[in-house]
Amino acid sequence: MGIHFCLAFCEIVLAVPLIKLFEQSLCFSYYSVHDPSIIENGGSIPEALCKVVEIQQDLATIRGWKSLLNVVP
Repeated sequence: MGIHFCLAFCEIVLAVPLIKLFEQSLCFSYYSVHDPSIIENGGSIPEALCKVVEIQQDLATIRGWKSLLNVVP
């Protein structure tokens, strides 16, 4: 029981940074095509600009596929 809790906890803790990486990648790809002037030096983009519907729809699709593939052995 204790090992199961630790493994589940580690998976939850890693989920947030992984989602953030997916979102940043999608955001960079989106603005590289649609408005490259948004991309700051060093490749950063203000987080609020990554909340547009197009990026969030793609992020939801990736999260859905990831959830499905996590269940498949």
